[in-house]
Amino acid sequence: MMELHVRSDKYFSESKVCCVNGNWGVEDIRSHALVHKLPRKEQFLLLMKHPYTVYFKGRLCVSVLKGNVEVLGCSMSARTSAGRVVYSPKGSSMLSIETCFPFPPNDLDYEVMDKNLDVFNLGLSEDIIAKMRHRDCVILLEAPRPSLLEGYMKTLPPFMHLFTFTEMKERNAKEREGSPFYKVEEMLQCVFELPHTARHMKRHRKGPDWDETANSIIKESSCTVVCGGKGVGKSTFVRFLINRSLPLFGQVLCLDFDPGQPEFTIPGCVSAVIVKEPLLGPSFTHLSTPECMVFIGEVNISQCPAQYMESVQYVTSYCHSQPELMRMPWIVNTMGFNKGVGVDITTSVIRLLKPQHVIQIQSVNAEFNFPELLCPSYVCSYQNRFCELPSGPCDSLQYVLHTMKTVAEDRKAMSPWGMGAPQLREAVILSYLSQMVQPPKYILTETVPYMTLFSKVTLCVCHVKLPFYQILSAFNGNLVALCSYSGTMTLLPDDPQLPSVLGQQPVCPCLGFGVVRGIDMQEKRLFLITPIPEVILSSVNCLMLGTVMLPSYVYVHASEHEGEIPYVATGLGHPLSKVAGRFFRPLKPAYGTRKK
Repeated sequence: MMELHVRSDKYFSESKVCCVNGNWGVEDIRSHALVHKLPRKEQFLLLMKHPYTVYFKGRLCVSVLKGNVEVLGCSMSARTSAGRVVYSPKGSSMLSIETCFPFPPNDLDYEVMDKNLDVFNLGLSEDIIAKMRHRDCVILLEAPRPSLLEGYMKTLPPFMHLFTFTEMKERNAKEREGSPFYKVEEMLQCVFELPHTARHMKRHRKGPDWDETANSIIKESSCTVVCGGKGVGKSTFVRFLINRSLPLFGQVLCLDFDPGQPEFTIPGCVSAVIVKEPLLGPSFTHLSTPECMVFIGEVNISQCPAQYMESVQYVTSYCHSQPELMRMPWIVNTMGFNKGVGVDITTSVIRLLKPQHVIQIQSVNAEFNFPELLCPSYVCSYQNRFCELPSGPCDSLQYVLHTMKTVAEDRKAMSPWGMGAPQLREAVILSYLSQMVQPPKYILTETVPYMTLFSKVTLCVCHVKLPFYQILSAFNGNLVALCSYSGTMTLLPDDPQLPSVLGQQPVCPCLGFGVVRGIDMQEKRLFLITPIPEVILSSVNCLMLGTVMLPSYVYVHASEHEGEIPYVATGLGHPLSKVAGRFFRPLKPAYGTRKK
């Protein structure tokens, strides 16, 4: 074995570059990490000693060959876990691969490692196998197969570089040449950081009380409500808690009551989802089909608090009526609305659910905290001040309140191509639409639509009243919720060939979403594209239009599209030939006022 000592003040005090039988690896003496290139393309071995953590951006398929590691609360073991795809795209904090090897290796660990080597048929030399035996954790890193989501997003300018980091690597090329992951980054299109080099990047860091809180909750099959203001880490902790609960219970029921940033569905909904697989990425990487879903049609619940609470009650009642759901642990994701009517809603949700645990995540910034701790006495005595909301009796509230501090990020930390709430909602919509596109073009307009007669559907415009003659135009080319309505509030038109209309938005099951591809006024037909299977689509009889719209670039951009794009005006100088940009500027104080 030939060794070459390399020194880099930026990254390591001392490193070794090792060449074994034509293969190479770089070992950091201080961090005890070794990266080994395998003969096959886009395959690497990561050998680590416990305790150690590696951060990364990108998409990876992670298979544990020896030992045990944790990603976002999901424990991956060489004995029990197959390879899992982990997503850490732009706009989110770097995920970590953290060793958790509590016991010394025994003969069974080596037998499992040898079996895994046979399964993966890596063709390793005896020297590398010897190194693996002296390491606590051995991980196989691979590039996962491209998904429809990634292929579709690459055709849309705002998201085409969501999982590539070439510009950041080029900007720091000279600095990154000293990293042991330099070659890995080139082939896997990822960026890796070690604990002492990740200071300039936003990274996921587990809170000091996360383990203790999670362990105290998952001892029993209970209902847990997670509360907190915007940006304090509710969604991240919900994923962490779900991932921790899955090995013990096999499946977890997540009540997703945050219509602004839902975890499993298109925005504007509340839902109940059975989670069976770990959540290893942001919400748009793991959309799921809910057991029960209600479309509210609005992400700002202050505009429709009563509609929101009625929808929450509907989902909760459904879950209480299903014996198999009652046997699962419930984890409830709530909104970050922590002032005014937001306190009314959160206290009403707690009263309704009667949980065994409430987790309140506190920020160092008081602006993102509730006015008081949500202890049982406060929730029971709280009086709704802004509106009358339905809520359950609270005389039997005896839950345990867990308070946690949000994990503070370094203000100097940098997240390339940050993704705000509007962009996250768009990414979720695109993820849903990607179920309908096909490679290699990924063109949405090539999806074969379903056709139905106007007389077979009922239309509802949420939270606004439109004249009847404008309703069909409003639906044309828009994203709609596909619902099953069985009420009696339908307004029938004079012409029986036209669709009926709901003057008031009902609370009814939402079975999915689609896009109205076209409206034929002559034949009185409506064309719809949707990923919903035909057997489920047959139960849809109501289309709802809310404030959640398709992103504008879905209309104006189509890869390799021939001819004019539907619904988009063309031609030089035409006022509708371009999409107006949206600029967000802080409001200026009114004349005669001054900042405090």
